[in-house]
Amino acid sequence: MGRTDVNKKKESLKNAFKNMKKKELQSTVDKPVSRYFEKQWKNFNIEIEKSKSDMKEAFVEHEPSPEPEEETMYTRRKARKFL
Repeated sequence: MGRTDVNKKKESLKNAFKNMKKKELQSTVDKPVSRYFEKQWKNFNIEIEKSKSDMKEAFVEHEPSPEPEEETMYTRRKARKFL
């Protein structure tokens, strides 16, 4: 079995997988959605539209805390001094 045969086999497997995904997606699109989920989705989208400005405020840059010093006899003594 040469390298070209292996590459051809890989390509055919990739194509088969892509076709399988497309079929699965198509079958899920064709299924009807209940009104309950439609209303939930609609309400969710409305709330997201309202809160877009709030989302910018929700994310805050996090500054990493300084790493603690290595524990040695001197750092333990220094810590006891401040107790």
